[in-house]
Amino acid sequence: MNKNQITEKLNQLTEFEIQRDLMLADKQTLLDSLYTEEEKATIKKIEDRIAAARLDIEEEFVSKSDSVSKNIDDLTKEIKEAVESLGESVKAEGFHAVYAQGRTSWNTEALDKYIETHPELSICRQTGKPSVSMRRAK
Repeated sequence: MNKNQITEKLNQLTEFEIQRDLMLADKQTLLDSLYTEEEKATIKKIEDRIAAARLDIEEEFVSKSDSVSKNIDDLTKEIKEAVESLGESVKAEGFHAVYAQGRTSWNTEALDKYIETHPELSICRQTGKPSVSMRRAK
C-alpha cells in the first residue's frame, strides 16, 4: 500500500468516527427524550444529593487511606531493599518479592561507531519490528 492509499484509509477512518459520533449523539437525544422536564429535575436533585453524600464519604476516608497507603509504601520500599540486598526472591502467603538481576544495556551509538571499524560485529546486531501508533491529527 502506498502513501496515498494509506492517506485515503486514514480519511475513511475519520469518516467512520464521524458517523459513530453522530449515531451516539442521536442515541443520546433519544435517551434524553425518555424523561419529562419534571422527571429530569427530580433525577438531578437525587444525583446532587448522592454526589454530596459521596464527597462526604470520600473526605472521611481520605486521611485513613493516606495513612495506610504510606505504611504500605514504606514497608514495600523496605522489603524491596532487603530482597535486593539478599539477592534472591522471597515468597510469603500474600506476596512474593521477586528478585531480578539488573539488565545489561548497551550504548547503541558507541557500538554503531565501533562497528564501522569492526564490521564483523554487525552479525550480532538485531533490529526489532517497527510499530505504528494512531494519534489524532492536529
